Amino acid sequence: DGVCNLCDSTVNFFMDHDADAKLRFCSLQSKTAESLLLQTGAGESEIKITLVTSPTQAFVGSDAVSRICQQLDDGLLQLVGHVGRVTPSFLRESLYHVVSRNRHRFGVNDQCRLDFDGTFERRFVSDPPE
Repeated sequence: DGVCNLCDSTVNFFMDHDADAKLRFCSLQSKTAESLLLQTGAGESEIKITLVTSPTQAFVGSDAVSRICQQLDDGLLQLVGHVGRVTPSFLRESLYHVVSRNRHRFGVNDQCRLDFDGTFERRFVSDPPE
């Protein structure tokens, strides 16, 4: 979400713990996200969803968060991702949806992290030119 403080802070956290830059990000309001959501069948109404795609699969919600954690550098965060994957989906999805429905309670922002040295530009997926 391009305006949510929680979402922005989470993306910053993920970037800080992904030294090899394996992860890429885009705003949920972007055309790229809209296209990815439609491909997964989630649709535009699921604007509060986390989405992870690979060349062959797409993961949404708590599955996506677990997959992200497994890709991070810190062993404890990887463990959190593994635990998330074996936790019953009704439990983790319930928690995920409570947080996602209330994410704007953490505030909104119209500014993102500043990229002073240009190292983060390649980590964000831009919309294709029209």
